[in-house]
Amino acid sequence: MRRKLEDAALERYVTAAGKVQAVYEAANRKVAELDRQAAGVREKAKEEAMAGEAEQAAALLQLHELGRSAEELSQLTGIAVKRIRAMVRGARPKPVGLTSPPAPPKPHPGGKPAGDVPTVPVEDAAMSS
Repeated sequence: MRRKLEDAALERYVTAAGKVQAVYEAANRKVAELDRQAAGVREKAKEEAMAGEAEQAAALLQLHELGRSAEELSQLTGIAVKRIRAMVRGARPKPVGLTSPPAPPKPHPGGKPAGDVPTVPVEDAAMSS
């Protein structure tokens, strides 16, 4: 009689253990699905934010072309002047035909790299005025 009771208890234990395992497996599948959904939501938000930021930059470019300085735009928006300049530069139309970044400068015949001479980008000089 005792043996039958022990066998029944062990059987109930094994059955319950299987149910517990199934619950955790189902929960893990659901969490994985929610993680995929969350990643999709984050990606969509990132794309929408990038589009909004591009629109902001385009508006800043237009204001700059209408005569507003980077300093004035900074005061209007609360964005740092350096960031304003970067946004305006980024909003400018790219030259047609440039699909890849320019090649790095070739070494100078004397052994010094051509990039040793500091230069001021044209856009920065124009915005400083």
